[in-house]
Amino acid sequence: MSDLRHVLGRAGTADTKKAYVIKSAGRYRLDPATVDVDVDVWTLRDLLRTATIATGRRPRDLLTAACDLYTAPLADRQDYEWLQPHREAVRRWGTEAHLLLADDLIHSDPQAASDLLDKAIGLDNYNEALYTRAMHARHALGDADGIRTLLRALSKALADLDAEPQAETSDRDYLANGVSGGLLVGLSGREAVAEGDGEGVQRGFPAHRPSGPAGSGRVQGPGHEIQAL
Repeated sequence: MSDLRHVLGRAGTADTKKAYVIKSAGRYRLDPATVDVDVDVWTLRDLLRTATIATGRRPRDLLTAACDLYTAPLADRQDYEWLQPHREAVRRWGTEAHLLLADDLIHSDPQAASDLLDKAIGLDNYNEALYTRAMHARHALGDADGIRTLLRALSKALADLDAEPQAETSDRDYLANGVSGGLLVGLSGREAVAEGDGEGVQRGFPAHRPSGPAGSGRVQGPGHEIQAL
């Protein structure tokens, strides 16, 4: 901070020499009256916050901008001691933006939702909510192989943590309902056959039920983790 203050002091004019950095309550901070700073983390936070209260077409546009902005972990490849809790908060924001946008897209453009969730899994590959939502997108596309691939990838990722997919993701009844490697016809309302079962079942695809924090593999209502760093 001392180096920053000196650099900014040298960059200033006689009128602004000490104006770029101010001290308040014993802490130094940039002076908003003289410094116009565009910080991507703040932009991501504000986009997600605004999207949760916007109406009409605007939420999709805001969430698209948020997803376009979040392409890598905060301060990727850095290991500062103070960084991890802030990186985790930004990861939750990014994941929630992808989940919310995918929900908005899945009925009108399931391929776009599927591609978006694939990107999100690459950024947060231990998040079960992303995989299950991606399975819904694959189901909407009738992509049984894609559902199998996602279930295998989720199992492998969670094995790194000595964990397994939740029962509703992988048990036989859930598979028979259309989220399985045994799905032969992957469209809601058509006949689906579970692997190893000789019987067809006339069932629709079970509705997803988001609940809980995104970081734990589930997602709460919009904006639940939006707060200033």
